[in-house]
Amino acid sequence: MFCLAFFSSYFYEGPICSLQIRVLFHIAYKQNNRNKFKQNHEQLQNTIEDQLCLASMFYLKGQYQDALEIYKKYLIQNRYISEIKINF
Repeated sequence: MFCLAFFSSYFYEGPICSLQIRVLFHIAYKQNNRNKFKQNHEQLQNTIEDQLCLASMFYLKGQYQDALEIYKKYLIQNRYISEIKINF
């Protein structure tokens, strides 16, 4: 929990970027902070990185079908990305 508190304070500094929003999104989930979780969720955009972050959050929350739909969408569109591998 100390690591989360440290990185949370670290990522609030500096200019806002999409990586910062994704990290804070995961930190808010781990800290069970619904307000910050919702705020960061609303700031996610339609980029592949943000959508894969959202898919990983669906997976962590046990919403496997929602996560799988996002993964499938990007796997079909971007077959060159080696990080997206799904065994059906």
